[in-house]
Amino acid sequence: MNQFPNQPPNPLNGKSSSPHPLANVNLPNIDPRLLESDNNGSPKYDSKTIEVVKKVYITLIVIGLVIGGFLSVGVLAVMKHFGLLGVPPAQVQQQTK
Repeated sequence: MNQFPNQPPNPLNGKSSSPHPLANVNLPNIDPRLLESDNNGSPKYDSKTIEVVKKVYITLIVIGLVIGGFLSVGVLAVMKHFGLLGVPPAQVQQQTK
């Protein structure tokens, strides 16, 4: 056994009575409809569910764009207020020479 002294021993030790270490784990009851799939291996979804998910996704994108637009206008207003939008005075003097 090639182990370091402070390393705990391997409980399986290369010998396993089950084919997979998680074979004895109890899973909750799963609706068999969720496990159905089409020929491609992807799960089947109800058309109404797909429509709702699409609407929610588009709504979230629109909300994000609106919030981003307001934030960008606000940032520009703050930058204009503090005079951060124009060319700095030092560069203006160098350009006129």
